[in-house]
Amino acid sequence: EAGQPEMGHLVVSLVFGSVYVVIWFWIFAVIRERGRHFDESKTPLFQALRFTLRNRSARLLLGVYLLAFLAVDVLTAATKYFFDEYIRRPELMPVIMGSMLGCATLSLPGYFYLVRRFDRRTSYLIGAVIWAIGLLGLFVIPQDSSTTVIVGVMIIIGFGIGAAFVAPWSMVPEVIDVELVCTGRSEEGVYTGIMTFLRKATTSLALFSIATSLEIFGYVPPDQLDGGSQSPGAMTTIRVFSTLVPAVLVILSMVVT
Repeated sequence: EAGQPEMGHLVVSLVFGSVYVVIWFWIFAVIRERGRHFDESKTPLFQALRFTLRNRSARLLLGVYLLAFLAVDVLTAATKYFFDEYIRRPELMPVIMGSMLGCATLSLPGYFYLVRRFDRRTSYLIGAVIWAIGLLGLFVIPQDSSTTVIVGVMIIIGFGIGAAFVAPWSMVPEVIDVELVCTGRSEEGVYTGIMTFLRKATTSLALFSIATSLEIFGYVPPDQLDGGSQSPGAMTTIRVFSTLVPAVLVILSMVVT
């Protein structure tokens, strides 16, 4: 019912939790491991990590993955501050996030096509260019921009973000094959573990860096402002973390790619 946020949170948790549980049961039921024709002896963890990081292709992949998802996490963490404090239209948040994430989802088939039609690098570079253009557009829009302009910019960003969810992970099998050819070993678990760890690390780093920077530059929680506004330093920090920081990270990921 309206006016019961606790019930809404419970329903959302149950729905998404159920979906996630069913997905893992489905994966267990349908996936079969292929026959192995290479050295299956166990490798000590640190030796496996050393082999992995000696692989130049692996280092480049991990660099792209780290930079791309750090950009994703910084953007998503800072977006609420941007629209609450800088644009001053917090009521747009559901539309903004829905537009960005919805378009990121819709873009996935397009990036899968680009991966098959060209290659993974080209697919990612196309998405990264779109993403960077959207972020720079978000930086230059005035505070009194219309809803149409704001949503349009977030749609561009969303279509660019989709590349981060396709290209890096599609590179993993080929990087593993490179290691198999060079060492005779196939350390799928090590690669998956490193990339999962990096994904968690980027989220933590994004939240820590934004929270620390806002505190340093004088951000005051809205319930303590007493009707006032944020300091110029806090406003600049919010704007930079919402636009320029992720844009620089995306550009760096393009260089590494």
